[in-house]
This record gives sequence, C-alpha cells and structure tokens, in this order.
Amino acid sequence: MEAVYTMPYQHHQPMETPAATAWVQGSGADKKCVIWAGVQNPQWAQGLVATELGFTGDKAADRIEFNITLMGGAFGRKSKADFVLEAVELSNKVKKPVKVVWTREDDIKHGFYHSVSANYMKAELTDKQTADYWIQRVAYPPIGWTFNDKTNRPNHSDLSVGFGDTPFDLQNLSLETQTAEGHVRIGWLRAVACLNNGFALGSFVDELAVKSNISAQKMWMNLLGSDRHVDPKQDGFKYTNYGMGYDTHPLDTKRLKACLNYVCDKANTSEKLPEGQGWGLRYLEVLALTYRRQLKSRLKITR
Repeated sequence: MEAVYTMPYQHHQPMETPAATAWVQGSGADKKCVIWAGVQNPQWAQGLVATELGFTGDKAADRIEFNITLMGGAFGRKSKADFVLEAVELSNKVKKPVKVVWTREDDIKHGFYHSVSANYMKAELTDKQTADYWIQRVAYPPIGWTFNDKTNRPNHSDLSVGFGDTPFDLQNLSLETQTAEGHVRIGWLRAVACLNNGFALGSFVDELAVKSNISAQKMWMNLLGSDRHVDPKQDGFKYTNYGMGYDTHPLDTKRLKACLNYVCDKANTSEKLPEGQGWGLRYLEVLALTYRRQLKSRLKITR
C-alpha cells in the first residue's frame, strides 16, 4: 500500500481580527506603556514592547502594564505580537492612546500561515492483518523558516508530535524527512505538526484496514502490538516528550490501546453508517501541562 497526503497553507482567521490599544506616557526614565490586547504569550509580547521602546535593565518589564483581554479566537495567530507593536509605535509617535484594529484583508495578507505539507506513506500488509516494511516521510517548511530562511527541514520538536513517536510494533520501520522551502510567514496553528501527521497516519491506517477487510480499530490494535513502553530515543531520535520526564510520562501502548478502545466503544464506531459517511480515528500523544510561572512583570487579566 502506498499513499501521499497533502495539506495546503492554513490561515487562522479568528473571529476577532488582531487588535490592540496602547498608550505610551511620559518621557525619558519616566516613560511607561499601558497596553490592552488579547495575546497568547503576554510575557513575550511584553519583552518585544520593551525592546521597541528602548527599555532596558531588570526593571524594564515593570514599565509596561499589559492588560490581557479575551481574544475572540486565536489558535496560535495571537501568539505573535506584531499588531501590538503597531499600536505601541503609533502611540509613541503621536503621544496619545492609539487603538489598532486590523481589517480582515489585513489579517489575511499579513498572517502567519500553518505550513503546507506532504506526507508519504508506504507499507506491506501481512497475513496476520498487520503491516511491515513501513516507510513514512514528511516535508514542509517549518516555523523556524520564518526566522531563518536556511531552516527548511522539520526539527525534532516538530517531529515529536505525531511522527517520530509512531509506536507501532513492526520489524522494519523507517521515519524520514525531506526539505521544503517556505513562501509565506509560517506560524503556529492549533496542534501544529499534529495536523498533517495525524491526518496522514490515521488515514493510512484506515486504508490498510479497508484493504485487510477489518475495522480501523482492529488495525490500530494490530499495529500497536504488545503492551510496552516505547522510547524513540533508543533509535537515535531526539524525542522531546512534550517536555516531560520519560520515567513519569512514558509512551505507553497499553494506555494508547485502552484510550482508543474506549473512544471506539463509546462512539460505537462499529455501527454501519449511511453511504458517504465514515469515522476518522487517530490518537495524539498530547499531554495537558499545567505550570505556574513566577512573574516579576505587571500582567493583568481583564474580563
């Protein structure tokens, strides 16, 4: 079996276009800035504003009051603070509060797009209703290309989400990357590399299942194989494991199978569907991470 899955550039198009209000006040050592904006990374935005205004030293962030508003949708686009800097620049120039609201045309033209991508899949079906001699390749211009146009291959962090952590119990498994040049600004969009990798892997497993005349659920169980902890690092892959310790958060096929079976059973994926309808089944080894960061800067949540 052989297949290629592609995705085009994706734009965030949040319900609310990028918008920010900034008020640069005072001058010299007394200069400060107050901002109202919905951003996903206020600490980063605050640092960019400090650089823009020439604030330096340990107390630079204290001169910027950042009021974080509801975002009206974000999905990764509002992790970038270019629209905030626009408001700050204008306010610093006119010495008055300035509110910037982008038009939808501005938003589309100056967005950070989720990358175009291609995933190639190839495997040999076996008489045990599983597969072997598995090859999967991926190519797309990564987010790093936006900052360095020499970066044209996915990094290990990108590949650790739904590609390099493929936990199938196969004798022959090759996971490969190719280079690709970017043409527009690349940025984060919800799930990032999981979008194309999850789509490709889930679709290919389903095609193998159809060819083998078994359910996708059964094919997933066959490919995952025995209950075990899979460590991608053993094969030389620099697996980031979502920043968690592998001793406490291993890649556990028993847990993955239990999760897939639970979802399939509750959703009744074995039920016969009308013509033209079908189930899409894919797991993502994503952890919900909660952390607390001690802040020295002045950040406020506005509701």
